[in-house]
Amino acid sequence: MKKRLVLSIVFICVLTLSFSGFSYAADNTAAEESEVVEQGSDYWQETDETEPVTEPETEPVTEPTTEPEPYTDEEMTDMQPGDSGFQLEGRPSQTITTEKKCYDGIVHETSILRASAPGKITFRSSNKKIVKIGKKSGKISYLKKGKVTITIRAAATKEYAATTKTIKVTSFPKKLKKCKVTITKLGKTRVTLSWKKVPYARAYRLIKYNLAKKEYEFVALYDVSARSATITRNAGRYAIRPIALVHGKTILAKKLCPVKIKSLAVHAKTYKKAKNIRKYTPKNLELVANLRGVKGAHVPQSLCFTGDRYIISFVNKEGTQGHLVSYSRKGKLLDEGPLVKMGHANGTTYDPNKERIYTVKTHSNIQSKVCTKLSPNTLGKTGTFNLPKVTSGIAYDESNNCYYLSKGNEIYVTDSKFRYKKTIQKTIRSYHAQDIGAYNGVALVCTWVNGDTSYVDLYRIKDGAYLGSYTFFFNEIESVTVDDGYLVVIMNHIGDNIDYLYRTKERITVNL
Repeated sequence: MKKRLVLSIVFICVLTLSFSGFSYAADNTAAEESEVVEQGSDYWQETDETEPVTEPETEPVTEPTTEPEPYTDEEMTDMQPGDSGFQLEGRPSQTITTEKKCYDGIVHETSILRASAPGKITFRSSNKKIVKIGKKSGKISYLKKGKVTITIRAAATKEYAATTKTIKVTSFPKKLKKCKVTITKLGKTRVTLSWKKVPYARAYRLIKYNLAKKEYEFVALYDVSARSATITRNAGRYAIRPIALVHGKTILAKKLCPVKIKSLAVHAKTYKKAKNIRKYTPKNLELVANLRGVKGAHVPQSLCFTGDRYIISFVNKEGTQGHLVSYSRKGKLLDEGPLVKMGHANGTTYDPNKERIYTVKTHSNIQSKVCTKLSPNTLGKTGTFNLPKVTSGIAYDESNNCYYLSKGNEIYVTDSKFRYKKTIQKTIRSYHAQDIGAYNGVALVCTWVNGDTSYVDLYRIKDGAYLGSYTFFFNEIESVTVDDGYLVVIMNHIGDNIDYLYRTKERITVNL
C-alpha cells in the first residue's frame, strides 16, 4: 500500500512538472516567433536530429513598363482620346504621290509642286535662299541657281502614321557658262575637240561659223556626258554651245569660245591665172544626142559613162523626183529607169568595181549629204547613205580608186569607202560648181555662172595644181565625163530648153 501511494505521488509530481515545462516552452516559442516577425527575417523549423534548413533569398520579379511617346501637336489635331487608332504603335506608313520625281525651274520663275496623301500635306525646302516653297500651297519660287531638297510631310491619321518624302529640285540660271574648246588631236583627215563639263548643261551642240551668212550653224548634237567629239577635218571656226531645255525654254551660254581648225587643203601650184587649154563651140564638137526626158522628169542634170553607154539623170522641175536614162555611144536611147525619189541629181558617177551608180542631190540652197545608190542594170534605186561632206558633184576615178566631191570653191577627196582624205582649194573659179568628172588623177570641175560661157577646170589631185581650163562658148554646162580620153558634156541651150550631149572630136590633152 505504502509503495503504491509513493508511486502515485511521484507520478503526480512528474505530470505537474511536465505541464509546467510545456507551457514554458510554448511561451518561449511564441516569443521567438514574435521576435522574428518584428525583425522581418525568415524563419526556420527544427526537426529531430537535423540541421536547420534555410530557404534561398530571391529578388522580387517585376514586369517592365514603358511610357508611350507623346504625340506632336499636328498628330493631336487628327486624333481624339478614345479613338481606336489613337496609339502610334502598329499604324502603317501612308503613301505620298507627286506628279514628278524631280522638279526644275529657271531663276525668277515659279511652279507648283502637287502632292497627295491621306494626311494633311506640308512642304519644307532645305535651302530657302535658293528655292522657296509655300508650306501648304506647294508653290515653288526659284530664287538663285542651285539644287535643293523639298521635304513633303503627311500628318498622321487614325489609320496611318506620319510619313515624309523628299523631292530633288534644280534651279537653273538664265544663262549657262561658256564652254572652252581645245584641239586634243589633229590628224590628216580627222580632228578631235575636247571640252570640260558645264554646270547645269544637259547637252552640247557643235556649231561652225558660216562666213557667208555671218552666223554659226548647227553641226552635231552630243549627250550631256560627252566631253569630246571627233569630226572630219575641215577648215573653219568651231565652238561648243552648252544647252539646257527647261519647260520648253532653251538656256544657252553667255559667250562662245571658238577654236580655229586649219584645212588640209592643197593649193594650186602651177598656175596663178586661168589658162585656156582648148576652146569649144558646136562646130568643133560631135553631137551625140538630143536629150528629152520622160515621165515628168525633163531636165537632164548629170551623166556618167559605164564603158559601153552613157547614163543620164533627169529630174522634174521641182527637184524632188527623177529617173535614169541610158544612151548608146552613138546616141540611141536604150532604157529608161523608174521614177524615184532622188532629189535634184546634180551629180552622177559610176563605179565599175562595185557596179553601182551614185547620184547627189544638192542644188542652189538645198544643202544635203545624201547620196542615192542605183543599179546600172535596172536603173532603179537600191538605197541611200550620207557622204562625209555636203556636195553638189561626184566622180569616181578608177586610176586611184578615189571619189571626188565638188562644192563651191573646194574639191573633197575620199577613198573607195567615202572616207574623207583631203581638200583641194580651187584658185581660179571659186563659185558654184555644177558637177565634177575624173580622169587619171585629175578632177574636172564644171562651172557656169550666167551668160554663154562655161568652163571645165582641171585640178591635179596629187598636189592640187590647177592645170588649165576647157572653155565652152555656148550656154550652160551641166555635167562632164570622159569616154576613152574624149570629153563628153551635157550642154543646155538657154532660151529653148533643149539639151544636148556633146563629145569632143579629139582626145583631151592634160599635162599630168
